[in-house]
Amino acid sequence: MTLPATPLARAELVAQGLPREALEEVRRSLELTQGELAQALRTTPRTLQRQGPRLTPELSDRLYRLYRLWERALLFHGDEARARRFLKAPNPALGGRRPLELAGNEAGLEAVLDLLDNLEEGVYL
Repeated sequence: MTLPATPLARAELVAQGLPREALEEVRRSLELTQGELAQALRTTPRTLQRQGPRLTPELSDRLYRLYRLWERALLFHGDEARARRFLKAPNPALGGRRPLELAGNEAGLEAVLDLLDNLEEGVYL
């Protein structure tokens, strides 16, 4: 997904609503079904289908969080397949939950990003 370079510009774009195409880009990158994407975004497949040319600000915010998680997992693992496996697999450090399950809200995203930071620093939980 192509995003503006500055955080302020990204914030404005998310507030206006990301383009609908961003849904498909993220879905393809993560190799998710429409149902899995809807679940990760805490919505329904029907709601995703009903989106106009721009997503609602709320859905844009959730999609942006999911995209940030994908970028961070990819940066840590250095390989798309490994990053996908990490995001989709239950993780003991997350109480057995899958990182994708936690991306639907800011606190969950923070928990997964903290885990990746700890792993990067060599702190294995």
